[in-house]
Amino acid sequence: MTVSSVAGTAPLDTTITVSTPENVAFDFRLAGPFPRVVALVVDLALLIVSLIFLGIAISLLGGEGGLGLFLFLAFIGWWGYGGLMETFSNGQTLGKRALGIRVVSENGLSINAGQAVLRNILRMADLAPPFFPGVTSMLLTSRFQRLGDLASRTIVVIDGGRAAPRPP
Repeated sequence: MTVSSVAGTAPLDTTITVSTPENVAFDFRLAGPFPRVVALVVDLALLIVSLIFLGIAISLLGGEGGLGLFLFLAFIGWWGYGGLMETFSNGQTLGKRALGIRVVSENGLSINAGQAVLRNILRMADLAPPFFPGVTSMLLTSRFQRLGDLASRTIVVIDGGRAAPRPP
């Protein structure tokens, strides 16, 4: 499959065309930084609310090791939520679903588990202060790819932004 940008008159064209070996072309609209950041904030809010309820439940059950159990589950939630959701929910977390965006491979196919986990593990590198290299990378690449996307060869598109197939 080949990926090429669609020529347009707009100064910033956010549509890409993915062509299959069978000469079927799909147009995808790229999701820019703003909906991606909002989706991340929604996901973080859901994770924080879940951890608050989990912490309350663990404290009510009492017993020794409650803090350790809470920290273990918080670790699993932070590192596993994005990868698991994107693997089993067609490239979407709850935040991405709320914003109508999803992750696909650069060739337009659904992502696999390895891609989902890799891009979510690299989220910490993307958010590293003071320069936030993921945001810088999104602004410098033509497909708004953060470091995790570049490493896992993925793009984030607007769900339903795929047009009907047309000849290349």
